[in-house]
This record gives sequence, C-alpha cells and structure tokens, in this order.
Amino acid sequence: MCVSFFLQAEDGIRDLVRSRGLGDVYKRQWQEYGTFGSGVDEFDTPTAVHVDEKGVIWIADTGNRRVVRVDSLSGSGWAALGPLPGPTSADPDAIGFLAPTSLAHDAAGRIYVTDGRAGRVVRIDEIGGWGWSAIGPFVGGVPLAAPVGVCAIGDTVLVVDVRRSALVEILDAGTGVETFVEHGAAGVLVMPSAMASESSNVVYVTDPRASVIVQFVTEGAGGWSPNTTLSSIVAEGEPRRFDEPVGIAIAHFA
Repeated sequence: MCVSFFLQAEDGIRDLVRSRGLGDVYKRQWQEYGTFGSGVDEFDTPTAVHVDEKGVIWIADTGNRRVVRVDSLSGSGWAALGPLPGPTSADPDAIGFLAPTSLAHDAAGRIYVTDGRAGRVVRIDEIGGWGWSAIGPFVGGVPLAAPVGVCAIGDTVLVVDVRRSALVEILDAGTGVETFVEHGAAGVLVMPSAMASESSNVVYVTDPRASVIVQFVTEGAGGWSPNTTLSSIVAEGEPRRFDEPVGIAIAHFA
C-alpha cells in the first residue's frame, strides 16, 4: 500500500510545517508541526520542505538561518545546522547560512541547500555539517547571484537563480573546480523561484512573476532548453490558471 502526503512550509501566521493526505485536500484534515520561535520544534518563516529517499524530512528554516531535519512530523529525531555566523565580506567562506530557501539530495544522499543571500549553494553530508562544501559565488564566467531553487540529477546540480532569471547548471559540484553553465534565453524566465525534476532529462521551474511553470529538457551534452510553458492545469474537468506559483514538487509512484 502506498501512502502519499503533501508537505507544506508556511511562512505566515503559524510558522509551521503541515502535512495532509492526498484524499484530504478538500477536507482540510491537517497535521501541524511547530510553533513560532527559534528553539526545538519552532520555526521562523520556513520556506521549503524536502523529503529524502529515506523518508527523512528536511526544512529550510529561513528566518532562523538554519536547516532542520526530523524523522517525522511528530518532531522525532530533531537536529539542526545553524544558526552560525555565516559568510561576511571579511570571511566569505565562513560556515553558516544567511537565508536558506530550498533543499535537494543527490544519489549519494548528500544534501544541497541554496543560500540566496550569500549567493551560493552548500553541500553537506549530514545535518552536523560534515562534508561542508560551498559552491559560489563564482568570480568570472557565470556567477551565482541569488540561487533560490535546486535539484540534483546524477553528478549535475541545477539551480534557479532569481536575480539572473536563469537556470544554472553546475558541473562537478562540490569539487572546488565547478563549471557553471547558464540556460534560458532572455524572456523565458522572469522571476523563477523553485524547481523539481520529473526525470534525468526533464525539470520544471516555477515563475511567480509570470504566473507560469516552464519545462526544461536536455538531451545530454546539448544542455538544458525551455520546452513547454504551462499557464494552467485541468482540475475537476475545469482549467485552473496559475496565480503566482512559488513552489513545486513531483510525486513518483511505483
């Protein structure tokens, strides 16, 4: 039996993480976790939730400048990385987040975190910060200006850069000799905010300013290119237009 659920990070009144079953979308049967604050089981403007292949829940607790992991929405297994001082002009490589906004994991189980305010993507092996590797900001070539969304496909990391209005591909991520390749012609993305992968060659990027979701595809060495722009979906037999979509997740069912 396959049990599926939504996870939603709320940065509004309650500052909590919510879960609801797919069959409960219209019944409003919520399971809530967290209250406002900076301690254990507390959040300040959580902006993203990610579930890894082991079922562990990772949360970008943006207002508290930290990443939180829990085993379930009961709060079991709570652990957090941050807040730490983070990068400054005097020490741009310092460990710590300024404003973590999205998370993803690769096939090896490593976690990637975008820190748009610091202009970099961080890779860690565990919540304790082991294996910390900061990617960007990059001087020369294609810099990371404000990365806000991320997904990992094989050895490639894809990042949505809101300031550059682009999809940026990072090759050899975490090696210290990364190659940055920018995709997305001018006018395709206006203010991208999040992304998710459907497969190894298809990703979707949300663009709240344009109220669309853009599909990018790749054929390998040719890079990524925009393929389809979605402005609506059909729900209950009726077309529903997107209104500033800011997040996206793709469920893969066996």
